[in-house]
Amino acid sequence: MKSVVFIDGDHLYYALKAVEEKIDYRKLLTWLEQREGTLYNAFYYSTAIESKEHHASLSLLARAGWTVVVTPEENYDIKMAVDMLAHGERCDKLILFSGDADFGPVLQLLQERGTYTEVIGFRAFISDALMSTANRFVEISELALAPELSDSFWVIAHLALEREEKDVVATLVGVRLESALKKLADRHGLEVSDKKGLDSLNNRLASAGVYTSLTKRRITVWAEIRNNVVHGRFDQYTISDVKEMFNWVSSFCEEHGV
Repeated sequence: MKSVVFIDGDHLYYALKAVEEKIDYRKLLTWLEQREGTLYNAFYYSTAIESKEHHASLSLLARAGWTVVVTPEENYDIKMAVDMLAHGERCDKLILFSGDADFGPVLQLLQERGTYTEVIGFRAFISDALMSTANRFVEISELALAPELSDSFWVIAHLALEREEKDVVATLVGVRLESALKKLADRHGLEVSDKKGLDSLNNRLASAGVYTSLTKRRITVWAEIRNNVVHGRFDQYTISDVKEMFNWVSSFCEEHGV
């Protein structure tokens, strides 16, 4: 079965805010991929908002594997509905995260064309018409998709990077890298001491074959930047170095699931 996912980002954002909940979108995508088997695509729709925090959040969504679609507010529902029809017809199942009754006719039309439809969301924020139209409804609060602390961490680091606050970013990413290495060491049964720094962790993990010598050399470079920050040697690295460090460490954390 081939499935496609559509998230009404504006609706979900305000619903989450109202119930004071958060979602780890990387975890959500992994859950969908495992449950569905074949995922044709996963779309996240958002209106165009001039905000650095919003831009950072959308960038993280894209990095997590979502296809982010940003559209003007006046065309938002129409654009999403048209895309749902176009992609839904190519799939066996369409999964919609929304509560907007305007999408009910789209689901009904897709069902008439042979596509199974499922709506996921908070029951209190979904119209009865949309819920009754879908073949199935799933309560999102039952999915255990709360975010890890690291997701908020990357948003903060990304914002600092956009402002080119190189010393702040180097500090944050250095802390995140050390935390990631400790998690890797623990996963592979290597003794971890809080007194051991990045260099010691790096040497032990590479010696244990957790990653290659090339990765070890890269981490040594980032550890040196971290040490320069700690000792106030801020002229020993540039904003370009920090940008490369940010991109590499975030990819490393994603690759190793730490």
